Amino acid sequence: MGLHTEKPELIRSAIAAGAITKRRFISFADVVCGTIGILVKGVSREEDTDSGKSFAFVSRGTALVEAGEALVKGDKVATSALGKAVKAVATNHIAGTVMRDQTEVGQPVEILLNEAPSVEV
Repeated sequence: MGLHTEKPELIRSAIAAGAITKRRFISFADVVCGTIGILVKGVSREEDTDSGKSFAFVSRGTALVEAGEALVKGDKVATSALGKAVKAVATNHIAGTVMRDQTEVGQPVEILLNEAPSVEV
């Protein structure tokens, strides 16, 4: 197993609407994803953030996400109910693709992010 790295192409910021845990999928509500397979806005960076504070997230490129189960290169992933990367099933929004095998649950895995569709305001 190689070293997991990330190559973010676009890093954005937002105000946390709830506590943000590092390396988790973020929803369009600016919180850690709390529903399995929902549409993902991006991945939180290397720090935990309190509600009401500014936080950075990756929305394009590759990002490190905490693995919610063992994953292999090429797996399509979705968010778990805790914002972790898990294998996607047919009813899930695909958040991205695994770039390197990660057999250790709870460890970071490199994910090539799918671009989420634009959200009109």
